[in-house]
Amino acid sequence: STSSTSTSSTSSTSTSSTSSTSTSSTSSTSTSSTSSTSTSSTTSTSTSSTSSTSITSIDSTTSTESTTTSSTEPFVPVVTTTIKNTYVEVKSTYGFYLDTDDAFYKNQITEAILHVTYESGYTGPDGEYNFVSSTESTFDITDDIGFGDATPMTTYDETNKTFRYFIDVKYAASEDLKDEYGNVLLASGDVIKDVENENVTAEVYIGVKGDINLDNEVDAADASQALEYYASVMSDGKSSDEIILSQTRDDLVTSPTSIYDNFAAFLGDVDVVSANNGIVAKSERVIDSSDASNILKYYGESYGSDLSHKELWNKVLGSE
Repeated sequence: STSSTSTSSTSSTSTSSTSSTSTSSTSSTSTSSTSSTSTSSTTSTSTSSTSSTSITSIDSTTSTESTTTSSTEPFVPVVTTTIKNTYVEVKSTYGFYLDTDDAFYKNQITEAILHVTYESGYTGPDGEYNFVSSTESTFDITDDIGFGDATPMTTYDETNKTFRYFIDVKYAASEDLKDEYGNVLLASGDVIKDVENENVTAEVYIGVKGDINLDNEVDAADASQALEYYASVMSDGKSSDEIILSQTRDDLVTSPTSIYDNFAAFLGDVDVVSANNGIVAKSERVIDSSDASNILKYYGESYGSDLSHKELWNKVLGSE
């Protein structure tokens, strides 16, 4: 008994692989097997592998379109009111004063009205200002007008040959004037301004009592002109508005009704002392021999006297 086994095994694998942009894959297996007493087994594997892959690559750029939906609230304007302009409108008259007077007459100012212009508007979303409206309020400040520390005595200057001065008018209330919004319209002591933003002033004339001929001195010439005027009124039957009192300063006194002849009458009416003496017209005065006599007396007393004008006149008029 003889046993013989013969095995032949051949294994062959052939692989061809090509890879490119295009890849094709095929797998094939071939096997042959024979068996007998005498067994011959052959195994053959033939694999041909071609792998082809076709990939199309698209450059994909992630594109995100972002749309923001704004829930913008509607614009609500904030209207503010501000002061656009202020000025004071004043009605006044001139006033006559002596160099010895210690105060100006407040009643020279017959009316003083403060005008305040308000403007309302708002700033828009574009940053531009938008006008809405304009209104005006008025305040009567007549009773609160004054002249500060200025007085005829401190203002008078004997070198001023026109005797004319302009005194700043001030807001003289003890407290500031405020509006309903709390804005200070006028501070206490402020000089008030007109519509052109210029200081409001009062026109005043200041001279020496008895100085009828307007040369800043009191002497016999003044007494002489007082007597001449009085004689003309008494003998000619003319009114005071028809006769010139001050006959020396024709550069100032241009007519019987001129402001300077009224001023001369104020200075020459030496025996009158009243609170409103400085705003009394010439036509309401009496310049007579009594005034001429007192002027002469003052002139005589003034020589060698150390008394002030006021003290000397008080002595002459018996009011010391």
